[in-house]
Amino acid sequence: MFLGLIALDSSDPPPRHPRHGDPLPSDVGRFGMIILMISLGSLFVAALCLYAAVQAYSAQWPDRAGRALPPGLWLSTLALIGVSGAMHGAVRSARFGNQRALRLSIFGALALAIAFMAMQVLNWRAIQLEAATINDNMFVKMFIILTVLHAAHIIGGFVPLIWCLANTLRRRYTPQRHDGVVWCAWYWHFLDGVWMTMFALIFLPSLV
Repeated sequence: MFLGLIALDSSDPPPRHPRHGDPLPSDVGRFGMIILMISLGSLFVAALCLYAAVQAYSAQWPDRAGRALPPGLWLSTLALIGVSGAMHGAVRSARFGNQRALRLSIFGALALAIAFMAMQVLNWRAIQLEAATINDNMFVKMFIILTVLHAAHIIGGFVPLIWCLANTLRRRYTPQRHDGVVWCAWYWHFLDGVWMTMFALIFLPSLV
């Protein structure tokens, strides 16, 4: 899947807008990314449905005190929002041919993605230390399942991110050809959207 993102980066230069002259993402790349987003979206929707089913039918669902989550989730959320923002900046920089800003944006996205994963590890450790009855706490179990599933896709997202960084350092992206940056940004925007959905529906009610 992640190698597919790299393959899309090797497509021919995109066509130009007939009126404005701005480069447009290739139709093949756009179609491939839409299919990828739909597939991954279905996976996360199924995971959220599983969470709802467990909450509805579990006899061991804890009360509010048993659903306490580490406050570090706020920091990891901010880090992931930062990744999405940095990739948005990377696309704009590539579109206008600003190589220095492009490098800084992708470097920043990579650093924030690493920070997100580091904070997630700390969050997992914190919740296991605080949940003395973790074996009986279904909320903690579902929290770990959902966040590990999301983290697996974050780790996979490092592949196209590093690939884009390598191409940026070689100055391979131009205002006419930077599809790889666009598709990488789409992927990280998607992961940010999934995380914000989980945060709003599941984590936030346990943090406030």
